[in-house]
Amino acid sequence: MEKRNIYLDKLPLTEAKEIILNNLAGNYREATERVKVEDASGRVTAEAVYAEDSSPHYYAAAMDGFAVDVDKTFGASKRDPKELTIGQEAFFVDTGDAVPEGCNGVIMIEDVNQLDEATIEITASVAPGQHIRSIGEDILASQLLAPVNTKLGPSEIGGLLAGGITEIEVRKEPEVAILPTGTELVDPGSSLQPGEIVEYNSRVIASQIREWGAVPVKADKVEDDYELIKNRVDRLSQQYDLVLIIAGSSAGAEDYTSQVIENLGELLFHGVAIKPGKPLMAGVINEKLVIGLPGYPVSAYLGTQLFVRPVIERLLGLTCSQPEKVKAELTQNLTSKLGEEEFVRVNVAHIDGDLKAVPLQRGAGVINSVMKSDGFIRIPALKQGMKQNKQVEVELRRDIDYNQNLLIAGEEDLAYELLCNQIKLQGVGLNLKFKNMASETAVDTLEQKAANAALVKTVGMRQETVVVNLAVSEVGLVVRPDNSLGINGVEDLSQEGLSFVNQQQGRAARRLLDSRLETAGINTQEIVGYRQEEITGRDAANLVKEGIIDVGLASRGVAELFNLDFISLGQITSSLVILESEVEREELKKLLEVVRSNEYKSQLQKIAGYNTEDCGEIIDRK
Repeated sequence: MEKRNIYLDKLPLTEAKEIILNNLAGNYREATERVKVEDASGRVTAEAVYAEDSSPHYYAAAMDGFAVDVDKTFGASKRDPKELTIGQEAFFVDTGDAVPEGCNGVIMIEDVNQLDEATIEITASVAPGQHIRSIGEDILASQLLAPVNTKLGPSEIGGLLAGGITEIEVRKEPEVAILPTGTELVDPGSSLQPGEIVEYNSRVIASQIREWGAVPVKADKVEDDYELIKNRVDRLSQQYDLVLIIAGSSAGAEDYTSQVIENLGELLFHGVAIKPGKPLMAGVINEKLVIGLPGYPVSAYLGTQLFVRPVIERLLGLTCSQPEKVKAELTQNLTSKLGEEEFVRVNVAHIDGDLKAVPLQRGAGVINSVMKSDGFIRIPALKQGMKQNKQVEVELRRDIDYNQNLLIAGEEDLAYELLCNQIKLQGVGLNLKFKNMASETAVDTLEQKAANAALVKTVGMRQETVVVNLAVSEVGLVVRPDNSLGINGVEDLSQEGLSFVNQQQGRAARRLLDSRLETAGINTQEIVGYRQEEITGRDAANLVKEGIIDVGLASRGVAELFNLDFISLGQITSSLVILESEVEREELKKLLEVVRSNEYKSQLQKIAGYNTEDCGEIIDRK
């Protein structure tokens, strides 16, 4: 095995795309197939399609009523109505019926007075062609129904069938092989051991590929073994139109993708000047395009979006699609590395009358931030960042109605998660977006008009606000079941050999703990792990559950979720704080209606340690 080449070329994004598409054009052989029109939704026409029949193919009544010879209606008015004999001068028709011979107009049934079984009276004359659909009014035989390279949807299917087309030649759906690599990978649902990683990248990418009109073929994962990867890639490139290799694209000791491509064919480039996703590469093997995607979930997702989607669209004969974009005001300063085009996940929401873009967590491994985001903003490669309040262009991730978004900043709480679920259960047209931060920071965020509301566990506002009670929760120490260490309170945290994990400074639980420690006269330096911080009680409880830490700080509800024992330290009130200027906004009214609903309170009461008395009541107004 030859020595690996260390990446990176770091090509500009546009140049890397151009190289891929140029090599695709030279190596792909176009294929088509014939399918039934009724099964062709989402397929792309391989040739122009012309109507064989007209629709309608006869003169048809457009309304329920009476067909007449319009000459016999001239002169009719309210002052001088005309009578017509049914079956001789007027003929009853339903919508869609053929118009009887000799008739060239239809009178709506609502405009007719039926005097008896044989006679109708009309009070207005009828114009030629009135309420009659002409032959070919919808589709005329020989008319072009769908040009070549048209993606068919439900309306196109209807038009083709109406024009007498029952079968159609379409472009064959490209088959895309997806090969996950990595010795540490295990299938979803497996019992996880330290060092093992759930392999979900291939499932995410398969869903993207399916959405874009191609057929994903997920190959079995392969260990980090050069020969195994090489043999599998060689075989896949002979069978499928495009091969994607997940992971092994960096410069680590077991990153073999670039060498495999180079030894089997031609490595076109290794490295793109984007973040996340820099190690992405492309090559040609057996006259098939092969793309090496980074293993980090966000990098893999973005790389597939930026490079694989254009390839699939080109294979289908479509022009490369562009995301829907919207202008919004950035809520914070962003720094970025010069020389790399960075894609930052954001949420979009109307806040105090302006559309704002709120950045989310930026790590390449944080797939959750993609799932919760509305889209991306790009920081150009020649910029070192973007300033707060700057107008930025947001590329929307999917079809969303951001007008229904409400951004909540504050401390994560089970009451909030339950509120999100209750909104969906009640069918309320709202999308809650959450930015996790300490209460004091959330207050600042609200006052800077970078959020619609704050979920706080302390209140100290400096602007006109409305404070709505959400819930009272019990907070304390969590330990493994049966409390074998005999933890009874904060005085036990300093015992020798015990490990503790705290929550971040500024969090309400942390302030409560510090208050209890001060009252007990305990020096925090005596507690092993006091300065080891997790963002939320759920994070702390998980470390205890996994046996990594002995004692954590969390709510009783979280302790119950993780099946841990709980030692109470006291209660904390969670409140929604809303700017007075926003409280009459329709979306905020909907939110408060859910908070005050019996359904929400009933569900909240099922969580251990939560008290819903006064839930939804205004407890302060400044």
